[in-house]
Amino acid sequence: MAFRKFHPEMKLIILDNSDKGNECQKYISTLAGGANSVYRFTQNVGHAKALNYGMGSVSTRYALLMDSDTTILRDPLP
Repeated sequence: MAFRKFHPEMKLIILDNSDKGNECQKYISTLAGGANSVYRFTQNVGHAKALNYGMGSVSTRYALLMDSDTTILRDPLP
């Protein structure tokens, strides 16, 4: 995650909506702990329901939502 280079203190809430490929589970496991939260669903609950669950954990004024196919072309925060 390239934005980690610019914002290492940013809290991450990661939602794994039962990805059958498990391509990134190993990497996601390295992000768990500290200020970060990782939620794994045992079955696919749908995109909107998973996002609503994650947004329920947000305690900040703003949230940046990204999907697995999101590409950040530049630093999104000033």
